[in-house]
Amino acid sequence: TAPGVGFSQRRLSIVGLEDGQQPIYNEDRSVAVVCNGELFDFPERRAELEAKGHVFRTHSDCEI
Repeated sequence: TAPGVGFSQRRLSIVGLEDGQQPIYNEDRSVAVVCNGELFDFPERRAELEAKGHVFRTHSDCEI
């Protein structure tokens, strides 16, 4: 963040309870994501991305 700028977020934990702490970063930590929502088809999307070589560190739908 820039000086004087901050972020705050409170997560409703439904999916990824154990390892879905945020922010979630991509593989090289060049992108950080905070999310409050639910992707209902995330198992299918996750499988598609894993087939393309993406590596996930959590079981959270927000990481997709």
